[in-house]
Amino acid sequence: MSVRSDKSIINHEENGVDLLLFYRKKKTTCKDYGFRYEGRFRYITHWGEFPTHFILSRVTSFDQQIEEDIEDFLDEYEFIEETRVERMTSRYERDKQVRKEAIEYHGTKCMACGFDFGEAFGPHGEGYIEVHHCVPFSDQDGEISVNPKIDTIVLCSNCHRMVDRRKSYTLSLDELQLPLEWAAQT
Repeated sequence: MSVRSDKSIINHEENGVDLLLFYRKKKTTCKDYGFRYEGRFRYITHWGEFPTHFILSRVTSFDQQIEEDIEDFLDEYEFIEETRVERMTSRYERDKQVRKEAIEYHGTKCMACGFDFGEAFGPHGEGYIEVHHCVPFSDQDGEISVNPKIDTIVLCSNCHRMVDRRKSYTLSLDELQLPLEWAAQT
């Protein structure tokens, strides 16, 4: 970019400089009037002037070149994941007694797949399970009456995530168990 002359292209190898080719047919071909990266090339020959016509040869295959360039980029790039984001939101306060009674009634084994945190993780997982409300709070207005025996089920973290995966539709226990039953048969 710093030297825009024919001589810099012709002598790029002698000067220890990579020749990177960017291309577009029209100004509007690429988004935001940019160019498409074609890769590393080397000078072969040229003719004419103003404009000079060059014959170049690709150094490596396009796919290989992209892979190498991405590796070079990632070697120099640091990923930052701890970005603080502040937001205002509403949340639903759950009654701890509902959770306690749901676990007393349903137990601590996932009602969909049978997973037990205590069996898997020993004392650290003993007594842990997630309580799912069959009718989402977001579908209700105001205070609601909850019967822990009827209105809740207990699920492991994976099954709970799958039940609530789509905001527009919450799976029932039966709908969640269908794929699990099918997988167990195969």
